[in-house]
Amino acid sequence: MNVLLITQELDPNSSNMRVAHDWAAAIAARCEHVTVLAARARRHDLPANVTVVPLRRSESDSRPLVLVRLLWHLFRLFARGRVDVVFAHMVPAFALLAWPFCKLRRRPLTLWYTSHGRTRALRLATRLIDLPITASADSYPVADSRPAVIGHGIDVARLRAANVPPARPPLIAFAARITPLKQVELTIRALGAPVLRDHPGQPVLEIAGEPFYPADREYVAGLKREAAALGLADRVTFRGGVPGTDMPALYARSTITVSCRAVPAMDKSALESLAAGVPVVTNNPSFISLFGDYADQLSFVGADPVALAARIAALLDKPAACQKIASDLAESVERFHGLEGFADRLVDIFRTLDGGGAVDLAAIENESGVL
Repeated sequence: MNVLLITQELDPNSSNMRVAHDWAAAIAARCEHVTVLAARARRHDLPANVTVVPLRRSESDSRPLVLVRLLWHLFRLFARGRVDVVFAHMVPAFALLAWPFCKLRRRPLTLWYTSHGRTRALRLATRLIDLPITASADSYPVADSRPAVIGHGIDVARLRAANVPPARPPLIAFAARITPLKQVELTIRALGAPVLRDHPGQPVLEIAGEPFYPADREYVAGLKREAAALGLADRVTFRGGVPGTDMPALYARSTITVSCRAVPAMDKSALESLAAGVPVVTNNPSFISLFGDYADQLSFVGADPVALAARIAALLDKPAACQKIASDLAESVERFHGLEGFADRLVDIFRTLDGGGAVDLAAIENESGVL
């Protein structure tokens, strides 16, 4: 089977899109050939049966030019009979451009999407594609859709590979794209709450991530001003974008991570933290079922920095319990969201669609255990 993956970026050093590289390798291990059309492809380390085609040849290339090149390569690949199934990653426009070719050649078209953005393009793509695919039940925002829920596809072994000791003083890490949706200010305010400001361990905070939109850049500037106003400038570090290859070391240095979200959806960065053996504190109700008996210790409600600070302080005060939580939840993440099981489920979907069959969504969800 020949799989065509269309993605924004293919680069193991990417701070936001490392996952596309991991997925391409895992799909290639289960298929005859994978072609990756990537808007950006700076470097890669992929098997010989993967062909990577960069759509942006220089940073000055415009988005319309990238989309024109995408259309050309779609025409070329379909004309040569090199596509059995199309897997568009996170960008509904990619699926919309591929749809006429898939329709003409009767090839299945799928779209991976995990976000809160319910755009017109996403709604249209959902009606046209053969199957939407997502990580958890609340990660696909089109209400009348029925996506295949298969987990996040996290390379657990890579995240556990760093041989780096925990930082001293204790490090609280926040790793995500920096945008108001992620409520980064709550963690800064929690560090300023008396229970953490005066904590004997004097924990510090590192914020790893970068803004994308101009409004997000102003948001970052406001976060820095707030940290300074709270007298935390020497305890809060803004690291900017951290390459994907450096994330295992960041998690290894961390005692606790924080993951907040104004709109529920199972964030990949929180799962990566757990996979690396680091407990995460969150206000995101999507994680309650995964946390199980640990939900009261790892979750808080709403936008209350004092409650967040209390959860962090309690974990800092009980390092043995903290390690037990981390170990137990790492096993759960590997089971439900690990890369190998994810890739098996994904390629099974591709094969079923390629053979003209109907995907048994209930069976996939039962097998994955993802909610």
